[in-house]
Amino acid sequence: MFLIRSLKLWSLLLCCVCLSNWQTMAVCSEPEVSPSATVTNETLLALIEQLGDNQFSSRQHARERLLRLGTRVRPALLESLTHADLEIRMQARSLITKIDEMAFTHQLEDFLAEQNPSQEVNLPTWPQFRELVGNDPTARRLFAEMQRHEHHLLKTYAASPAKAGNALWSRCDQIQRSRTLRPVYRETLSAGRIAALFLVYSDHRVKGRQRSAPYINAFCNQEPLRRAAYGEYQRPMQAILGSWIRGADQQTIFHALRLAMRLNLQDGLVPAERILQSYPQSPKNVLQFALLTVGKLGDSQHIPLVENLMEERARCSAHTIRGINYRTEVRDIALACSIHLAGMNPQEMGFDRLELHSETLFQTRSLGFADEDTRGAAIKKWQQLRQPQGSSSPVE
Repeated sequence: MFLIRSLKLWSLLLCCVCLSNWQTMAVCSEPEVSPSATVTNETLLALIEQLGDNQFSSRQHARERLLRLGTRVRPALLESLTHADLEIRMQARSLITKIDEMAFTHQLEDFLAEQNPSQEVNLPTWPQFRELVGNDPTARRLFAEMQRHEHHLLKTYAASPAKAGNALWSRCDQIQRSRTLRPVYRETLSAGRIAALFLVYSDHRVKGRQRSAPYINAFCNQEPLRRAAYGEYQRPMQAILGSWIRGADQQTIFHALRLAMRLNLQDGLVPAERILQSYPQSPKNVLQFALLTVGKLGDSQHIPLVENLMEERARCSAHTIRGINYRTEVRDIALACSIHLAGMNPQEMGFDRLELHSETLFQTRSLGFADEDTRGAAIKKWQQLRQPQGSSSPVE
């Protein structure tokens, strides 16, 4: 009796297996669809209906065939988003996302492989990027990285710069917040991501971009930006950062000047000159950094512009050393920068405590004087070296 029951059970299992194999063979025996082959609407509709089949293997086979057809099936899948079958709606939505990702990947591959500079590129912000950075292989690789990391932001910005402010803030906020998460969940500040964020912010047409200023300023002081500025994409990356520096607004001017000095970017002279030329209307707290930027990046032609601030007594710093109080004023920085731009050593002109700084040229605290007599003596030395007609060149 036991043997008979076992034989019946094994027979039942064998029938189930054969039936399952027959169904799979029936599905797989359908002719494969070539990506370049012509597909009728009836075939597409049948494949879409098959997405709701009870058999998993049948649904999976239909999905694979639709993926191979690529973008051609996208319109039909869009119509299927309102299908009565929930499974078909879910599968259609998933396929659309996957097909778009595959198409975008192929588009970037074609973009990187293209050797014809005049070839039209249908990627958001490419015309603006090409005008600013160029079209050499390194620039194209950076642009591809920007697209991979911030395609949605760049697409929003290209469609309407005036409406990209919220998208920019949202991305900056997400990136900054992710830094508090475990490493596996963090959004890294890659070169492509940094380039995209700064490219969008540098456009004055982006309304509400100042809302993102605290994040942009914070990114300036982080190690990933320094690596990006000196790494594989150095030239195009510095071109984008330079554009942001030239157009720095009131919310970013301080960090823009610091970044220009840190990277030795001549673009920093643009906002620095703007600040010095608008003196005394310029904010006092940025005058010293504008002077240091001109002192580090400028030349002797900037001396008259710097000399205009030799009467500004606004305090920059104050400290005490061995019971002696030292006070650094804007005019002290202007004097030291003028001497430096003239090709001379400020230490030989009365700045006995001078300390150099790799980023900001001088340590501002080392430019202060203990009293007016010492300060006046340094100013007098400078004036004596000026030609009688008041030109910017010292007497040889």
